[in-house]
Order: sequence, then C-alpha cells, then structure tokens
Amino acid sequence: MKPTLIFKGDARYTYASGVVRGLELYLLGRADYQKLLDTPKEQLSTVLSEFGYQVREMRFEEALNKATRSLFNLVDKLSYHKELTSIWRTRTDMSNLTAVLKARFFETVLPALPDYGSIPVDDMVRQVNEYFESGRCELPQVMIDAIETASAKLKELNRPVAIDFAVDKVFVNYFRSILPSEEYFKRFWAIYADWLNIRAFLRIVFAGIPLKDFWELFVPDGDLEFDLFRSAAEAEKESMPAHFSNTEYGKVLSDVIKEALGGNMMMLDTFFRAKLLSLYKYTKYCAYGLELLWAYLCTKLEEISLIRTIVRAKLAGMEPSKIKEVVTFGME
Repeated sequence: MKPTLIFKGDARYTYASGVVRGLELYLLGRADYQKLLDTPKEQLSTVLSEFGYQVREMRFEEALNKATRSLFNLVDKLSYHKELTSIWRTRTDMSNLTAVLKARFFETVLPALPDYGSIPVDDMVRQVNEYFESGRCELPQVMIDAIETASAKLKELNRPVAIDFAVDKVFVNYFRSILPSEEYFKRFWAIYADWLNIRAFLRIVFAGIPLKDFWELFVPDGDLEFDLFRSAAEAEKESMPAHFSNTEYGKVLSDVIKEALGGNMMMLDTFFRAKLLSLYKYTKYCAYGLELLWAYLCTKLEEISLIRTIVRAKLAGMEPSKIKEVVTFGME
C-alpha cells in the first residue's frame, strides 16, 4: 500500500486551477454517457451539441478532432510546463510519423490521420522525404531520432512492427525525460509504464518475436519489475497470467492478461485506463498546481475518446449493452 499522496502546490497555477475547477463542472458523467448510449444514431448530433460538441451534418470525427485541438490550445495557454502538457500532441505526431514511415518503407497507402498534432500530415510527409533524400529536415529532434531508430531497427527486423517498437521507444524515453519529479507524476508514470510494458510484452509474444526486443523496450520505474516479466517469459503461455497475480494490481491484472492472451486486448487497456482515471480524480485534493491542469487534460482526452468509441460503435450498429461493456470504466 502506498502512502497518502500530498500535493505541495504551485502558486503559478492559481489562475489555471480556477479555470480548471470551472471546466470540471462540464465533464461528462454516468448519466451523460448513458444518455448517449440510449440515443438513436440519427439524434447523436443533437445530444453532442448539448454536451458542448458542435457537430455539423453528422461529421462526428471532425467535431471531436476540433474539440481535441481546442483542448490542447487552452492547456497551452494555461501551462508553465508546455513541454509536458503538449506531450499528447507530440504523441499524435509520433503516431502519424509511424504511419508515414510504414507507408514509405512498405509501399502502402497512407491512411487518414488525426489532424490535432503540431505538424500537418502533408508537411510531415514532405519533411520525411527530405530527410531520406538529403539527411536533413526541419522536424523536431525527437522525431528525427525516431526516424533514425526505426531505420536501424528495420535492418534487423524487416516488419512493420519494427517501426512501432522504434518510434514508441524514442517517444517513451522523451516523455520520461521531461516528467516532473513530484510524487503525483511518479505514480502516473508507474501505471503508464506498467501498461506499456504489458502491451509490449504481449505484442511480442503474439508476433513470435525474440524476447530480446522486449528487454530493449522495457520502460523503467513501473510497479511491475523487470524480473517479473523475465519469469513470465520463461513460463508456458497458459501459465503467464499467474505470474502477475501477486502484484500491486492484484488478481484482476492476471485475469485481464489471460483475456489478452486469448485475443481480447481491450480489457487490458480498459483496466489501465480506469487506473489512470482514478489517479486523475485524486486531484480533488489539490488546491492548485500543475497536477490539476494535467489531470484535467488527461480526463478530457479520455472523455473525447469515450465519445468517439460510443459514436463509432452506434454508427456500426452495435447494441448499447455491448458498447457499455467497453466504456463502463469511464462512466464511474
């Protein structure tokens, strides 16, 4: 059991914290999500407009992307730690870079990509091409590092997943390097690192890739230690989940890993997203500080993600009860 989390506060965030406390009143709750689940797809635009998401002509993705950009812009104005609070915009850029590199190396069609990163996709493609033609480009250093790491990894493992691994590794190292030293962010990182490590471990098991790639990807400072994964790697596939039952997370983690090994990774993601949401809610004990702004940013992004999941599922004709199984963690 970890000790009670105490917030020291940061007076620079007094105004920002006041803004956040006001905005928190408009975060969606259980009744709002249930209303969205119960709404016929023809009326989704109306309900989302009531929630502050302006949808025109059923163009839901456009409205949610706009809401994401507006959130990033607001947080940027309030933040004194812009490198940290813009990290999810950077994450979008890195995810888009992964797609651009895959399209280039494996000659595939570039899919439609999110437009709420800091670099327009067309500009990114042009800069990536320029890098491979001249060895130089104007992309941020973290993205250049990702290109170089991915290029080297492809020589060793000529599969699209090599690009995923390489870009993720560079991004995570960058993220960890800018994380504040306060206890709240250490706890955030512990959960986030455990999530990333388990996902990477399972992806490598599924793909039949040598486990040495996992040791290279392993993210430090989580609650699940390196030796735990090593012992799980030495076990038969059916016995792997049991190695995670006596941890900070209890037997529930073992159960969701078992589900993931059966092909249902969604429950694993749901488990860790719920853990992070609980941590974000803990900032109700924070009078003012970066933690409060960070928690609002992450909670609002989760809200947008949940809405996106519900809308896509309803448009695909999925039953509300089935959708609810996926999004229940965000409705608490």
